[in-house]
Formats: sequence, C-alpha cells, structure tokens
Amino acid sequence: MRRDFFHNRLAIGFFIVAALSFLLPAVSTGEGIEAASSVSTVAPELLSPEDKFRSVDGTMELSWSPSGIETLYHIQISARPQFDKIIIDEKSYNTEKRIEGLETGWFYWRVSAINKDGLEGKFSESRSFVVRPLPEPPSLSPPASTKTSTTFRWKRTSEEERYHLQISKNKDFSETSVDLKSIEGPRVTVGTLEEGDYFARVSAIDEDALEGSFSEPQSFYVGPKVPSSNIGPLMIMFGVAFMLLGIP
Repeated sequence: MRRDFFHNRLAIGFFIVAALSFLLPAVSTGEGIEAASSVSTVAPELLSPEDKFRSVDGTMELSWSPSGIETLYHIQISARPQFDKIIIDEKSYNTEKRIEGLETGWFYWRVSAINKDGLEGKFSESRSFVVRPLPEPPSLSPPASTKTSTTFRWKRTSEEERYHLQISKNKDFSETSVDLKSIEGPRVTVGTLEEGDYFARVSAIDEDALEGSFSEPQSFYVGPKVPSSNIGPLMIMFGVAFMLLGIP
C-alpha cells in the first residue's frame, strides 16, 4: 500500500516537472501563451505610394495593410534613411495618413503595429519619396526672324531640362503652327513661317519627364510688311510730321 502511494506521488512529481518545462520557455522567449497576444504585432505591409514616388506639391497620401483588429500603428517619417532625423512620429488606428506642407527633398517612412496589450512589433521595410516641384516656366526672349527662319532663345535653369516650344497665330494656342517637344538646349531655329503675326511660348521638362507651365506668350511678326500692331504709332508719327511741314 505504501509502495503504491509512493509511486503515485512520483508520477505526479514527474507530471509537474514536465508541465513547468513546457511553460517556462514559453514565458521567457515570448512564445506559447504570450505569443498569442503578439499575433497582431506583425509588421504592416506598405501599400502606397510606391518606393521613390515624387510629389510636386508637398502632399503625400500614405497607406499600409491592416495588422489586426484594434491595432494601433506607429508611423515614422525621416529626412534620412537611418531614421536619425525624424520629422513625424505619430500613432494612429487608421491604416492611412495624409501629409501636407512638406518641403523640397527626400523622405523615408515606415510603420509598426502595436496590439491591444501594448506590445509593439518590428517596423516594416522603409520606403522613400521625394518632394520636388515642377520646373518653372523659362524666360523667353523676343524671337529673331529672317526671311528664311525664326530663332527662339530662353534662359536655361538646369542641365537636365528639355523644352517644349509652341507657335500659334492665336494667343490662346487653340491651334498651333509649330509644336516642338524634347528640345535639348535653350535655343531652337524654326524654318520659314507664313507671313503674319504669331505668338510663341515655351515650357521646361525635367529629368522625370514632368512638364511645367508655359511661359507668357511672346508675340512676333514674320514677313516684309509693317505689322498691324505698329500701324497706329506710325500714323501718329506721320501726322505730326505733316503738321510740322504745314502739309494739310
């Protein structure tokens, strides 16, 4: 009888030791019981924008995948890829964030998840984006016309820029007589144009193939006759001359 009692106590002891050997590693390594509470701390997946995206107005729409119900997200935006120059460090239950008023330059962002127990997981892989405005309209000089051609010049602001020149008989450019894209330098010569009054304008295209606004239209005349815009002043000059000479 005493032998059975001893065997029973020994079996219970082995059972307790086995149970503790299973539970203690789970507590110390974050697995098992505590791991169940850290399921929602998996790093979110960054959805948009794509890496190296460009904003021209300093506004960005960031979004990432959800990591579980009642998950809090930790969003960081840095001016350096090492995240040692944080400019935004916020927490939110939303899976998207709108940012406005960013200055020109490169930025890096990442997101982590915090579950309902306050446990924060690892940050996601970071992505970058750049804020760079569209190129300014070039300053177009007055065109120089000859009998066979017209030359246009403007001020260049970047070696990487290309240019887009339009010539039209209408100031609103509803129809164009010449439309030249991807001009490599700050000068271009156009062949013979029909006689008449024209308007020209030019825009810049940056290294990302994004085009800025056109310059103010520049008017010019092609042909031997006096342009209609100059007839009025010339008539006044002739009238004054006739009066001084006493010619009725």
